[in-house]
Amino acid sequence: MLIVHCEAPDHDVGAGAMNFGEVYSWSFEDVHDVPRGPYWCDLALEDKRLSFLAYFERGYGVGYSVTGYQVNETGVYGPDDEHNQWKQIDQFH
Repeated sequence: MLIVHCEAPDHDVGAGAMNFGEVYSWSFEDVHDVPRGPYWCDLALEDKRLSFLAYFERGYGVGYSVTGYQVNETGVYGPDDEHNQWKQIDQFH
């Protein structure tokens, strides 16, 4: 069971327990109300932990951003746009 908890200084997305293959997500209803973040996610898998920067306001003005990550037993992976593949962001400790 993977425990996920994501929050920004002024907005707590909440925590959730999930099995591998399940999706944890959140969205903002109105792009004008998007908190600037940064949003950090804490992950716990058995006795291992990691924390990573999941979202931050990129300064593009009005618009939206879609970000996705994959988690497995070794760590968290995010998109590597330069090489069009996944890269490891952090590993469980």
